[in-house]
Amino acid sequence: MGSPQRKTSFQKTAIVAVVLVTAVSAASLQNAKKNLVETGRLTGSELVDYINKAQKLFTAKLSPRFANFPNEIKRRLMGSKYVALPAKYRVNEKTHSDIDDTTIPKSFDSRTNWPECPSLYSIRDQSSCGSCWAVGAVEAMTDRICIASKGNQKVTISADDLLSCCDECGFGCDGGYLYDAWSYWVTDGIVTGSNYTSKKCPKDIYPTNTCEYKCQDGYSISYNDDKHYGASVYSVAQDVATIQKEIMTNGPVEVAFDVYEDFEHYSSGIYKHTTGDYLGGHAVKMLGWGTQNGTDYWICANSWNSDWGENGTSRRCSESDFSEFFVVSTSAKLNRASLPENRNDALRIPYFVGGLK
Repeated sequence: MGSPQRKTSFQKTAIVAVVLVTAVSAASLQNAKKNLVETGRLTGSELVDYINKAQKLFTAKLSPRFANFPNEIKRRLMGSKYVALPAKYRVNEKTHSDIDDTTIPKSFDSRTNWPECPSLYSIRDQSSCGSCWAVGAVEAMTDRICIASKGNQKVTISADDLLSCCDECGFGCDGGYLYDAWSYWVTDGIVTGSNYTSKKCPKDIYPTNTCEYKCQDGYSISYNDDKHYGASVYSVAQDVATIQKEIMTNGPVEVAFDVYEDFEHYSSGIYKHTTGDYLGGHAVKMLGWGTQNGTDYWICANSWNSDWGENGTSRRCSESDFSEFFVVSTSAKLNRASLPENRNDALRIPYFVGGLK
């Protein structure tokens, strides 16, 4: 039987050994998870746990929306067909060089800047359809009509009309091109339309609806008379200040960026890509910008319903993600006859000659 002193030393050594083994095991487990993440094999709640431990800028939460979708289907839901704007679309590029950079505020939110336009708070749902390119576009168009008319024209532009009827825009529920969507608004116009009730989303992609050049039964305005138009389409120079000037002058814009698997689990905070598989290009409406604890961010309204993220919106780290953005929009030119002081209020059909209709 050993001495009490020797026994105590042995116990201390054993405890230290257990602690070391535990620490090594924990580190090995974390490294193993990191390897699984890098090879795309860590998914679901394990991926969410890893994201929350790897960074502190944003909180991830398991998203029921994507729980039953394999990555193959998720990629088809990312409907922006390009994330870097092709050179041919940069002909009509707006720079806002006439606006001094010193006039740009540190934070700006379209929702509070134009309180007369409730559509700025609207969050749509693209459902099981790669239609983000269309939804993001009509959301911003809807807002810009209201803003340009100083709140006198509150309409909801139809995502389904753009999605189904614009052949040159791409592939409907299998993705489309942002610039062409805004060009279509200028050349062909888009009718009004709101959210429609639907059954539970399938585990695959919806087919694109057939284009119908008519409004629903009981609507008193014809399809052609219900159309609204943009004045001219343009891209916005790819620098932070110019994008900020465009938003604070004319309202929200549509942006496209790369999406990785961690973004689908975003719950709150300032998103910065951490890990996960690349899923594809996604398009959203950008509302403004701000800063928190020294981190600059963009405010974006997503099209994944209001139970995702921060009531349907996200804040994205502007420093890391800006290189992935491109911005496209359309100006709104109003006819004086449509303004309240020159309008017969008995005629409530929106009409903007040479601009929005």
